[in-house]
Amino acid sequence: LTPPTSNSLWGVSAVNTTTAFFVGTGGVLWKTTNSGSSFSVLNNLGTTETLTDIIFTSPTVGIVVGQSSIRRTINGGSTWTLVNSSSLLKEMCFVDINIGYVVGSGGKVLKTTDGGINWTQLTTNSTAYLQGVSFYDANNGIVVGINGVILVTNDGGTTWYNQSSGTTTNLYDVRMLSPTSAVVVGDGGKVLKNNKLLLALVCIN
Repeated sequence: LTPPTSNSLWGVSAVNTTTAFFVGTGGVLWKTTNSGSSFSVLNNLGTTETLTDIIFTSPTVGIVVGQSSIRRTINGGSTWTLVNSSSLLKEMCFVDINIGYVVGSGGKVLKTTDGGINWTQLTTNSTAYLQGVSFYDANNGIVVGINGVILVTNDGGTTWYNQSSGTTTNLYDVRMLSPTSAVVVGDGGKVLKNNKLLLALVCIN
């Protein structure tokens, strides 16, 4: 596909088979409604910070994470409202249209239960720069970060448990495959997999 500018892109969210939104450096926001044949340059978020992730939970409701902010739209990206200001945010995950999480520096995990309108910082007891987050359902989730940090929860983020990754490699992304298994990726082609997350939690308890 031919991009409208040379900005680096960090996030993409497809609303359906033809409509998708893209965000990246310089506060860019692009939209396509024809599967990428052409792009509209919206750039209407009111910021020039790097935008690190975007998710649309419906055709009209979307959330964008910037390095120091979270913005929300209820009209398909025509206008955006600043809903949270925080430092060094990285990645986002939504379980459903209401429950979502954002991770960032200083062990930060933010949670919303009202579709991104309000965000609450959870207690992780970690100071790591968290890079990736994935939730399988409303209870079971995992976050990863620099220096091999992995934290898991089985109560929707109320309690977090350190999991030994066996590495100090920076970990950047994660996907839960089931309530008890996940795949993690990081520097140097590192790929980690755990099929016994729930058993690990039982042992810690």
